[in-house]
Amino acid sequence: MKDAVIPSLIGTALLVSMRSREPLMKTMFYNDTLMDVPRVDAALRERGNGSGVCGLLRRCTALVAGAMFASAALGFFLAHYCEKSGGTAEFNAEFGEDALAVMAVIVLPSMVMMMSRSGA
Repeated sequence: MKDAVIPSLIGTALLVSMRSREPLMKTMFYNDTLMDVPRVDAALRERGNGSGVCGLLRRCTALVAGAMFASAALGFFLAHYCEKSGGTAEFNAEFGEDALAVMAVIVLPSMVMMMSRSGA
């Protein structure tokens, strides 16, 4: 269940935060700790791209939320497919197969999705 619940909660939190004054993606990536926000804002205003950043953050939020929901679905189905004998000695081998499958089926595609340019 954890393979489905945790990514689902993260994806839901990201989507819900889009309606708030401070979306999570903006809080995590567009902050004074990572960059000189006043300088970036000034450069964006100078070039007339101030609203473009908001759209980019929305697209990135949707992309990451989509990756989380895909991860949740794939994790659930992989666990359901691989782990059939809970509480037995075979469970350890099945758990190992599931962990390997998660790397190939979920982690690598999620990394590719999150590193894509998202239409920017």
